[in-house]
Amino acid sequence: MLDIDGTVVGKDYKISSGLKQAIKVAKEKVLVSLCSQRQYPAFAHYVKELDLKATQIACGGAQLVDPVTGKDVWVRYMEESAAKELYQGLISRGEVVFLNDDVYVYQEGRTEEYEGYPIPIKPVSELKDWGKVLQIGCDGISEESWRWVESLAGVQGVRVFSEKANELKNGYASIAARGVSKQRGIVEYCRINEIKPGEVIAVGNDLNDYTMLMAAGLKIAMGNGVEELKAIADFICPPIDEDGVVTVIDKFIL
Repeated sequence: MLDIDGTVVGKDYKISSGLKQAIKVAKEKVLVSLCSQRQYPAFAHYVKELDLKATQIACGGAQLVDPVTGKDVWVRYMEESAAKELYQGLISRGEVVFLNDDVYVYQEGRTEEYEGYPIPIKPVSELKDWGKVLQIGCDGISEESWRWVESLAGVQGVRVFSEKANELKNGYASIAARGVSKQRGIVEYCRINEIKPGEVIAVGNDLNDYTMLMAAGLKIAMGNGVEELKAIADFICPPIDEDGVVTVIDKFIL
């Protein structure tokens, strides 16, 4: 189970040839899946590039997708009232907010796609169904706003402070329905694929990967990962620019 940003791809958003080859060989022995905070359409091109057929985990565990059919095999949307309260509350607090459904990013005042994130951006006014919101993101969220988010009953979130996110004053926050996390994604993944969590090898680099590692039998942190992840890891592999995941595959799968 591989995180994407900072684990499979680096700052250039490209998968190295060495990692492609390693994953090609690994697929002959184990299921290989990506587990990302991204919407599925924002990493479907990586799934295609790696020719992955196993279930994929999107939106931080809110959505599991069969890449062969492109259809959800499990999904947990935010409650409409919770999504509206969260969005309006963050906007009123002066935060930079965007929403994700199955297809688009919705954000006021922005039309240009995020770098490395090939999803069209539409104004929030074009969101037709608030009951189909998978997650709400907030760039540079303030401490006061984050404390307010944590006080809400219907949602839960994670803050990320990776090298990329450090360009923002307070990192960024990703918020979904209560009960949604990468850990929940792993649990549902194991149920669907009839395997035990203890059989999962999870590799990640940032705080939003913490629950994913906690759900796995073998916890691996990238060398470029945050210290909180390294503290719980069974193994720390080389960083992304040294193809750390290739080391993981060589050491634990082949």
